[in-house]
Parts: sequence; structure tokens; C-alpha cells
Amino acid sequence: MTFSTYIISLNTASERRRTMTEKLNALGIDFQFFDAVDGRKFDVTSHPNYDRKKRLLFFGRDLKGGEIGCLVSHKLLLEKVAQFPDDEVAFILEDDAILNPNITRIIEKLITSPYPWELVRFLGSPKIATLRQRTVYQLDDTYRLNRLATSPGEAHAYLIRPSGARKLIPHLQHCAFPIDALMGQPWQTGVDVLTVQPSLAVQDLAIESSIGDARFNKTIEISGLARAAYPFTRGIYKFSDSLMKRVMYWGSWPKDQAFLKKNFVKR
Repeated sequence: MTFSTYIISLNTASERRRTMTEKLNALGIDFQFFDAVDGRKFDVTSHPNYDRKKRLLFFGRDLKGGEIGCLVSHKLLLEKVAQFPDDEVAFILEDDAILNPNITRIIEKLITSPYPWELVRFLGSPKIATLRQRTVYQLDDTYRLNRLATSPGEAHAYLIRPSGARKLIPHLQHCAFPIDALMGQPWQTGVDVLTVQPSLAVQDLAIESSIGDARFNKTIEISGLARAAYPFTRGIYKFSDSLMKRVMYWGSWPKDQAFLKKNFVKR
């Protein structure tokens, strides 16, 4: 089984591309750039891939154009990956990722591991290590393939099989969430999502986000009856989201334990 590496990057981001080329050349990773869609000037209210009604119902504010552009960029690349033969996988990066030198070796171990993963997210936040999680496969003496009990953001680095891409794509056609949030919702997508700990990739926070910081603005934008109903619709969403995280985590426990027993993996 082989893997192909893609870096999602705006074709105008020459400095980012130069930096990523240096980083991956130093690691001996062959790659190609995949031109991102610049959504910062999108009319988000009418974009065909954006479920605005659902977004406003549960969040009270629109996604930003940059977030939709990011989602569309990943969608287009995943449509390419979905056409791969089943014995190929894709390593997908955004152009602000910083990689651990061990990542190539661990990707090779993931590819040859017996665990039938579909999507492995290389989450970099230090907080990840403190979250509830369990090991489903010990990759080596240091690195573990883990299942998280929650659904953190970040889409700067992930490994995906064609089967995982095919499951994600329908949920990107008309979506109310940023791409990283959707990746953390296996109850929506049906994708078996895992991560590797300790972290092997982090987002370079010293680089200004091409999506923009406006996405962190929590101002409620709706008015009238929708605003009056918002505390209830938001509460329903938060309860459902919290419940489904627990259902997915504990519901997968029998499968994970059966795998561990069959493969004699130390927990």
C-alpha cells in the first residue's frame, strides 16, 4: 500500500509554498500542491455547499467565506482521493502544518497496521493529550493509535483512505460546519475517526490564518423569532452533540476490545 501527499494551498501563497517545500524536502516526502479555493469573497448566504438554515439555527451566525473556501478545498481534494484504488491512501496537509520527523515512519506503520482505520487526524493541540481516549493499536514503543471521546477541531494534517473520503463527501455537499468540525462527527459521517498520540503535526500559529480570525467572533447575527428561539435550538444542539460523542466512544468499546484481544496489543 502506498500514500500520496497533498498540500492544500492558495496558488498565490508563494511564501507558504516555499516554506512547505523546504519542510517536506527535508523529511524526504514527495508531494504536490493542491490549489485551494479562496472563499474570503464568497457570498456565504447563497453558496451551494453551505447549509445556512442549519447553521443559523444551531449557531446563530454564519460561517465565514474563508471557512467555506476551506471546506470546498478539502471537498475537491477528497473527491480526487475517492477515486484512488483501495490500496492507496492520501496524506493531506494544509500549508501551515509543522511535522514531526517521525511522521513518515508512523504513516508507514499505520498503512501496514491491521486496524481498519479510515481517517487518522494528526491533532496538534497540547490539550489533546489530556482528553479522554483509549488506545486501539500500539504502533511502536512511543506512538499509539487512539480513539478520542470528543471531537476537537484542526484539519492541518490527516491520513485518509478512499473509503473514508467516499463517506465524507456526501456530507460536504450542503454543510453547516467547518471541515475540521465535520471530521470530528463520526455519528454524522459514518467514518471511523482516530488520532495518533503523542502528536506528530501541529499548526504553525505564527503564520496568519488564510481563513481569517473573524471566525472566532461569537456575535449572534439572527434577529426576531429566530433569536428568541435560539437559546432552545442551541441547547438542543449542544445536548445532542454531547450525547453522540459519548454514544460513539462507548459504543465502539466492544469492537476496540475485540480487536485488542485478537491482536494481543498491550493496553
